[in-house]
Formats: sequence, structure tokens, C-alpha cells
Amino acid sequence: MRTKAIALATAALMLIAGCGGGGGGNATTGPANEPKPAAKEESKAEPKVDITFWTYPKWSGINGTEQGGQLGDYERDAAKRFMAQHPNVNVKVEVLDFNNGPQKVNVALAANEAPDVLMDGPVRFLGYAQQGYLEPLDEHLGKDYTGAFISTLWDQTTIGDGKHYYIPWGTSPNVMLINKTLVDKAGLADKLPKDEERTWTTDQFISFIKEVQQKTGVKGTGLFAGSESGDAFMFNYIWAAGATTYNDKFTKIALNNPAGLSGLQFMKRLADEKLINDGAAALKATDAYNLFYDQKLVSMSAAPVHYSRGLAAIRDKKSAPYEMIMTSYPTFPGKQKSATVLGTFGMAVFKNKDQNKLKYAVEFAKFLGSRENAAAVKASSSFSAYADINKTLFASEKDSNMEFAAKLLPYAVNEGFAAPGYNEIRKNNMAHLQKLILGSETPEDALQKMETEGNQLLEKYTKIIQEQRK
Repeated sequence: MRTKAIALATAALMLIAGCGGGGGGNATTGPANEPKPAAKEESKAEPKVDITFWTYPKWSGINGTEQGGQLGDYERDAAKRFMAQHPNVNVKVEVLDFNNGPQKVNVALAANEAPDVLMDGPVRFLGYAQQGYLEPLDEHLGKDYTGAFISTLWDQTTIGDGKHYYIPWGTSPNVMLINKTLVDKAGLADKLPKDEERTWTTDQFISFIKEVQQKTGVKGTGLFAGSESGDAFMFNYIWAAGATTYNDKFTKIALNNPAGLSGLQFMKRLADEKLINDGAAALKATDAYNLFYDQKLVSMSAAPVHYSRGLAAIRDKKSAPYEMIMTSYPTFPGKQKSATVLGTFGMAVFKNKDQNKLKYAVEFAKFLGSRENAAAVKASSSFSAYADINKTLFASEKDSNMEFAAKLLPYAVNEGFAAPGYNEIRKNNMAHLQKLILGSETPEDALQKMETEGNQLLEKYTKIIQEQRK
């Protein structure tokens, strides 16, 4: 029996991640519109099985477009379709919210009452895996199932032990989001990237936003460092420069090198040349994106979901109309292409001594992550974990921005979700980014402290995890 003390320690390791994919969508097709597969014939001797499925829904309704859709409608529909194929299985769906859900899961784990299947994201999944709660999926899935996944996504499902702990389902790359209307107003549309992957150098980007700012009076880009929520959108400049936060085994901080320095120097240059929003050091992510939606920023490090939210606000007449365009992150000197990271969500299975229940829990998780259900993620402005499906996923919408974003998926790097103490380390890193923006730390000083303090946190939380697994 796990104790509640372990649950509280687990909660300390896994603070709520504020940058998960979500929001309204524009999908026009989904599983509800597809032919229903015929039910499989179960053996008469097959025992009845009850499966509990907990989920943090990413959209309302089944396909995200119907009037009056509710959170969890898609998951309930998927469970119904699975039960039609497996008449001996009953799937009970429970909807979680991001405020109370993580604690509910921790309490359930402490009481040995965990759900059988959970839909969530990598920060909490990998924390549960480090605690020994999740079923390794390699033997259950096989290469035929996982071989078509985007390789970076599958690589991110491990804690460095060679085992994989969740099925990636939806994903989304970080992008640069540009207010095209402001660019047109400045007469500078010809300076936007023209190549297929919409690339530009750091110097071209800075020159561009500086000129648009001068001609429109609108700040060139947005930075924020008020909390760790959304930190990936700021640190993507460092990753674009070629640095990674951790080494391959997540045992050391790997930022303190020329690439990491270039990334911080770039952000410092944006601040020094007054190309960013006022009060950036204390600003939180939500407030920064609201500045962009209010057309008070020319550009913003973002994700496709921010683009979709902007479109929804315009459609619902909550915002004045304007046009947006996505581009790649600026390419740093010596690099042919800038990196991005992937926001991800999927399904994990908790360990269970009842092998028959475990069998069907795995089957249900596999069903949720299968090709049959791959296109449903459009409803959250996300892409599929299957690389080939993304080539045409948004073709029916004729949205050149979403089609462009799919081209960035191969350039993703591992953000480091599996690092022990991940949330505390990102909080510490953002504190130093805040000091960098304020001018109280140089890029060199900030990197040194991120490395020293980050390694101390890695060591601390590695010991905590080791103690909890005894």
C-alpha cells in the first residue's frame, strides 16, 4: 500500500504544466464520421472486465465543432466504440481538470486505486514512471505499432532506462507567430521568409521586427519571465541556437556552452534594443499572448493552438480582424535550421496485478492511439504522432499555416521532461532569464548559475526518486 506521504512527494515533483496543448479547434471530420468497425467476436469464456479511464480533455464535443459539445464527449465516444469491439469490457470514463486532477491521481496512487488508463502529458507521465507506477509498453506494443511514430516523440516517452511509458497521440511544434496585418501596414511583407520552411537568420529577424516597430509603433516581439508556465516558448531561442537543457541521460545540465550563450545573447539583444514588450521580466505567458491578440506585438514565440485561439477570437468578434502567419524560429550563425520542441499528449497504463485487466487496459490505450483515431487531434490544433498522417491532416481546411507547421515536426529536440526535478529546474531557469531581462545578470552569469543550481536540483531529486522506489 503506498502512503499518502509518497503521494505528496510525488505532487512536489510534478507541478501542473501550463503549456500543454489545448483549446478550441477547427476540425471538420473525426471518428464519429468514420465507419464503425465490426465488433470482434469474444470467446464465451472471456470474463467481464471493468476499465477506468481518466482524462484531461483537450476539446469539447466529439470533433470539436458541434454545438453544445461537452468536455469528455470524444473520450466517451471512443470508449463506446472500443466496447463495441470488446463486448466483455466496460470502460468508465472520468473527466479531470488541470486544477484538481493531478492531486486526485496522486491520492488514488497512494490508495492503490489508480485508473487503468490515463490521458495526459509527458511531465506527469514521466514523473509517474520514475515512481514506478506505469507499465512499460515496449513488449505490449511492438515495432509494428511504434515504428511509424515521429521518432522524437517516441524517444520522449522514456526516462532513460530504455523502456517507453506512454503512447504519444497528439503533438504540436513551437513556431514564430507574426501579425501579417501590421507587416502589411509597414509595407514590409517582402521581407518575410519566402522559402518552403519560412526560415530567416537572427540578423534578418531583428532587422525586420525593428523596422516594423519603427513604422507602426508596435513592439517587435514578446518575452515573458513571470513564471515557469510557458517557459518552452522562451527557451526555444536557446534550443534553436543548438543547445539542449540536459545531456542524453538527463543527469547533467548541458546549457553552458557556446550554443546556449548565443541563445541568451539573442534574447538580451532583443531587450537591450527595446524590441520587446514593457515589463517582460514580470509578465506571465497568458498576458504576453493577450498582448499579441490585442495587436500590441508584431511577433511572438508560440504554438499552433495560439494561432487557433486568435482565429477563434476574430471569428467570435472578440477581437478586431487581423491576419497571422507562422514562420520558423530565427536561424543562428553556423546552423542550417533552427530547432523546435513538441508539446505532446497521449495515453499511459498503470501497473496492475490483474493480468486480464492489464491486458485490456493496454488494448484500450492502443486503440486510443491507433491510426483509426489519429485525425481526431485536429480538434486541439494538434498533429498526429504518425508522421505520414500529418502530410494531409489539415489539407481540407486549406490552411497554409497549419500545413507549414507540420513541416517543423522533424526538427524537434527533446525538452527534457524525464529529468528528475524537471519542474523545479525550469522554475530556476526562468528566474535567471528574469534577471537577464532586467540586466542584473549577464548571459554568461545566467548560464553558469543555471548549470550549477540545475545540477544541484538534479542530484537532489534523483535521490528523492531513489528513496521513493525502495
